[in-house]
Amino acid sequence: MSRNKLLVQIEYDGSFSGFQLQPNTQTIQGLIEDKLKIFFRIKDRIPITVCSRTDAGVRASANLITFTPPTEIPCLEKFCVALSNLCKPFVSFIKAVQVTSDFKFSNTVLAKFYRYYFFVRKTPPTFQRRFYWHLPDLPDLEKLNKQAKYFLGTHDFSAFRGRYCTSSNLIKTIFLSRFLRLGEYHYVYEIIGSGFLHKMVRNIVGTLIHYSKKGLSLDCWMNNSELKKFCAPPHGLCLEGIKLKSGEIFGQFPEEKDILSRGGTFMNQVLL
Repeated sequence: MSRNKLLVQIEYDGSFSGFQLQPNTQTIQGLIEDKLKIFFRIKDRIPITVCSRTDAGVRASANLITFTPPTEIPCLEKFCVALSNLCKPFVSFIKAVQVTSDFKFSNTVLAKFYRYYFFVRKTPPTFQRRFYWHLPDLPDLEKLNKQAKYFLGTHDFSAFRGRYCTSSNLIKTIFLSRFLRLGEYHYVYEIIGSGFLHKMVRNIVGTLIHYSKKGLSLDCWMNNSELKKFCAPPHGLCLEGIKLKSGEIFGQFPEEKDILSRGGTFMNQVLL
């Protein structure tokens, strides 16, 4: 009989060289798998599977991983505390739940929620410099949001994937694409989608900013195979939440009525 998997919500600040395991460099996956060996007192690595493979510099308050523990864990809360202590200050284990051995992110995730943070002021920030993209000025929000709405719906997003993207599924559905002002200098771009290609969010953000500053329209981007894209720096991006098709939410996730009120579209599972 197959042992159940653990589904774990983790947060991290993007300090390492991305999430995915790589030779001769520190990654989030490498750190977690090393600490799991210590926790379970075993010699072999326990492979983990991640919901979103974030790039170097990108942080997450709610990414998800799964793995099959070699032994039963009596108390999942104590497990999260122990692993958080082993991985601090880089990774924290927020909560863990048991799922069936056949659980896969590919057929259980409904949508992911990202935010990209801007600090808009002539002079650069000090306290926020690690987690905000500093811009001396920002195009008018109304113009930005008019451009942002062009990404809503189901499209082939190959124009916005990274150079080394290997995904075979280029069709993604975007439910929310919106700029908001949070404070005097603080702005955010919010995007919710069924999934994202490598560097897709950063390329959308950078291209939106560049084209809006130049007064150029992105209304026909999906028909322009030669579109020149611009990539925003990684440190402004954060994976804020993940919603499963079961309705369970990990991290932050706007309610359906809030998505609609922000100019988004209904998250219909038939689209996925």
